[in-house]
Amino acid sequence: MHRRLFIAAVIGLWAIIFVSPASGVVEGSLVKHRATNWSTPSPDPTGLTYDGKRKKLLISDSEVEETPLWKGRNLFVTTKAGALKAARRLTKATVEPEGISWYPRGKSLFVVDDDKNAIFRFGPGRDGKIGTRDDKVKKLVNTLRYGSDDAEGVTWHARRRKVDMLIWTDASTTKVYELKRGRDHRFGTRDDAIKRQFDLGPFTGPGDRHFKDPNGILLDRKSGHLFAVDSRRHFILEMTLTGGFVRAIDMPFCRAANPTTPCRGFSDLVFAPGTDGSPHHLYLTDRGVDNNDEPNENDGKLYEVELVP
Repeated sequence: MHRRLFIAAVIGLWAIIFVSPASGVVEGSLVKHRATNWSTPSPDPTGLTYDGKRKKLLISDSEVEETPLWKGRNLFVTTKAGALKAARRLTKATVEPEGISWYPRGKSLFVVDDDKNAIFRFGPGRDGKIGTRDDKVKKLVNTLRYGSDDAEGVTWHARRRKVDMLIWTDASTTKVYELKRGRDHRFGTRDDAIKRQFDLGPFTGPGDRHFKDPNGILLDRKSGHLFAVDSRRHFILEMTLTGGFVRAIDMPFCRAANPTTPCRGFSDLVFAPGTDGSPHHLYLTDRGVDNNDEPNENDGKLYEVELVP
């Protein structure tokens, strides 16, 4: 009898260690990094997303217009290796494009503006490009309506091949908001409703550090999990869609002891195929020093990371 209990206990412990997703230890291994100080620079890359059809990264910069480096461009199209292919401008409605998220079925870009407390959808005009004068722009969400006055990152959830939920982070409340469209199947109308909201503040990562300034957020279609980053932290939170903690993913290459790739914190993230042919790498942006602290700074970075046990 005692032998059976012992075997059962061992099996139970094995299940906790090896099966439970919350206990899985994963960290980021740096593949490549690239400064965003291109000829048309992005000193403070704030938003990041991936256009799979064109195999290009899209990077927004919400602060560049406040710097001497401003050349009238705040949306940057790059290869996955970080080579600049085009520099454009998100105009009309948005002032400060923070988080961005590409919606391939609608060929459109969701954009958060924390100055206007809104989420916009940018669609291409006749030229087929986002970030040009003929963009079709629509305001989808007034975040103040839901108590969010510092929206930062944005992602989306789709059902039946249509976006049915917009998800964003707020730096002042440290919360994630999940907004579900109503019966009219449109965002921005009275029947929109918050499906759930939860606080990232209590979650901790390496060194028992809490999220203080949540920025980018991503719903990974492969795992069905949410991933969030903080501009003051060097780890990533992985959560279920309902806000359950899965794990904190450390980025050891960011530590101060590594002078080649110092990180200040992450502003946004996206999964995309790796530059080495791997199917699923993580890409991260880092604003570096804030332009309010150093007006002439130009230290933004793009990282490609492999998640490894």
